[in-house]
Amino acid sequence: MTAVKFPNLRDVGVDRHTFHPVVRAQDYSALSSKGAIALAISCFGAFGLAASMVARRTREVCIRKVLGGSAARIAALLLRDFAVTVGIGALLAWPAARFAVGRWLQTFAYCIDLGPGVYLLGSLLTLAVVVATVASQCVRAAHANPVDALRSE
Repeated sequence: MTAVKFPNLRDVGVDRHTFHPVVRAQDYSALSSKGAIALAISCFGAFGLAASMVARRTREVCIRKVLGGSAARIAALLLRDFAVTVGIGALLAWPAARFAVGRWLQTFAYCIDLGPGVYLLGSLLTLAVVVATVASQCVRAAHANPVDALRSE
């Protein structure tokens, strides 16, 4: 039996011995550093948006506190607004991401079909990052002394 030769498989990113994609270490480090930078920028944006929203709704939060609202319910009320925003953003991003990733995967010799679970997992991770970023601002607003904020009104 003779060995089968696979010419030019390196050009399509496949190792001829294992049929696994060839991933160089420098490619992985470049992608992970760019992903970390994008995640940091999105966290800064979410934090700034939360700070702006809390500053704008300070009076409402204080009135809810005076009327007996618990800090947990007030923080949940503020976090719900961000969860709805992330959900709408995810619904808008799924078709574009499916199209772009599908086109990119077609360039490989062996491509896979990504199911909706991948996009759902990405959306849930995004929601977790946004909630973790925004929670500090919401809890700070919910624990603020309502007298101090309403005195200036």
